[in-house]
Amino acid sequence: MISTNVQLQGIDQILAMLRVLPAAFDAGVEDSAGRLHTLAEGATPRSQFTKAHAQDQWGQVERHTGGFSFSNPVDYMGILEEGLYPMEQSPRTLGGYSRQAPGGILGPLVNDETVLQRIAELVVEQLEREINRAGA
Repeated sequence: MISTNVQLQGIDQILAMLRVLPAAFDAGVEDSAGRLHTLAEGATPRSQFTKAHAQDQWGQVERHTGGFSFSNPVDYMGILEEGLYPMEQSPRTLGGYSRQAPGGILGPLVNDETVLQRIAELVVEQLEREINRAGA
């Protein structure tokens, strides 16, 4: 029978890193959700004709198993997002969309490679911070 003895140096650091990964990933997702929420607020039109603005009505980010959500209860939000204005051409619309949000609000954000890249970078940055904080 052959016996092998293996010694691993630095295993404690690796184990410490592995312990912080789930929380670090969650924190990165939370940061990303907050960033997307802020971008959605900024992309939402402000009407000069109403006191209540859709831009001010975005709810807080809520964490769920497997992701997050936030919503806007304004009754015309679907029109803004889907470009369903009945008058396709008016001073305030273009092709059924608000001129302030051509193509909608969330759709263009989640289809923008630059936005998605920045969100991925936020997750990685948070992972790195948490790993460094753990001393791994």
